[in-house]
Amino acid sequence: MNRTYIAPLIRGLCMDLAGKPQFAVAEAARGEAAPAAALRIEIAGDESAENAAEIIRKAYAAWKAENAAGENAVLLPSCAVLKANGAPEVFYWMDDDLDSARKRLAEKDDSPRPETPAVSGPVIDPAERTGVLKNRVALVTGGAQGIGEEIVRNLTASGAVVFIADMNIEGARNLAGHINAAENRTAALALEVNVADEASVEAMFSAVAESAGGLDLCVSNAGVLKAGSVLEQELADFKFVTDINYTGFFVICKYAGRL
Repeated sequence: MNRTYIAPLIRGLCMDLAGKPQFAVAEAARGEAAPAAALRIEIAGDESAENAAEIIRKAYAAWKAENAAGENAVLLPSCAVLKANGAPEVFYWMDDDLDSARKRLAEKDDSPRPETPAVSGPVIDPAERTGVLKNRVALVTGGAQGIGEEIVRNLTASGAVVFIADMNIEGARNLAGHINAAENRTAALALEVNVADEASVEAMFSAVAESAGGLDLCVSNAGVLKAGSVLEQELADFKFVTDINYTGFFVICKYAGRL
């Protein structure tokens, strides 16, 4: 299977167990030994996503049996190691927010995390409606300016971590810098993408998986307009609009759905 989707499977397991958002940051092993307390997973390259998910669940059951948790607590791994032919290939460092997951990576802190599972009520209090976005992972295409920028600002203000995906990478970086300074956390990250280029879109979603472990919300906002009479408009302009507004939307949905 595509190794891009290992991180979302591991993240999904932790989210199911904890009942709240989780982040997973990938790191190439580069010949390093697996941390002592890491969740160890070995998945063949040709496994289906369904089989890979079952392998991860069984690996977690074995890991949990070796680690004790307190009463009414669920134990979550802070590090998972993906092995190939017995050798570490990728480390996934995990925590319940992006900065904490990055800190674990930097400090190589693989200590297990006791968590009290969140209990969700049947109805969300309207006064706390924005709370559903806290520590969720979002992506906004065309997010460096215009309507996309306003969407990014509102999502980050509500507590989400937002990938600003745009061909205007400098604009995306500048916006991310301003937002992160205002929020005093890593709330926005810039990604360069051409939504009409399938390879570019696939690479973008791979980067999201490696940087955060998955995706909760995708806003396919990128769009262009070149209006004119069919009698006068150049075919190149028509193709440009079609590539961004239609082909781009299709490709974004394809890879967002897979992730």
